Amino acid sequence: MSAKTHTREDGSSADSDGDSPGPMHKVTSNAVHAVTNWAGSIYASAAVALVVFLILLVGAVFRFPHSWQVLVHSLGAIVSLLMLFLIQHTTNQQTNAVLLKLDELIHATSDARDEVIDAEDRTVEEQDDLEEDLHENY
Repeated sequence: MSAKTHTREDGSSADSDGDSPGPMHKVTSNAVHAVTNWAGSIYASAAVALVVFLILLVGAVFRFPHSWQVLVHSLGAIVSLLMLFLIQHTTNQQTNAVLLKLDELIHATSDARDEVIDAEDRTVEEQDDLEEDLHENY
């Protein structure tokens, strides 16, 4: 599978898969994507509901000792932080794919302006100026 490369306005090129990552990056990325997909499934929701119920049950049986509370809070923080990075990775991957598809559509359209191809790499002010230019011309 070959990586698509497009030329930016400044003359540099960008690969669709970043800095040509190695095989380990691909394996890790696929694993993260699989975990994120599972985390959004009904099975994960059911598992989380069961775990929460069991934690509450164990806490009630042992009268919610301080060590139990520390453990629950620590596990909650760790899982939340891990999920933050997993979801961010997947979101970045999907956003990059959408941007590549849009770039391809811009290249395929004869009346399209090349300035909009890498709009995501511009500052917000530059994006606003580009948007104004586009609305004035159409």
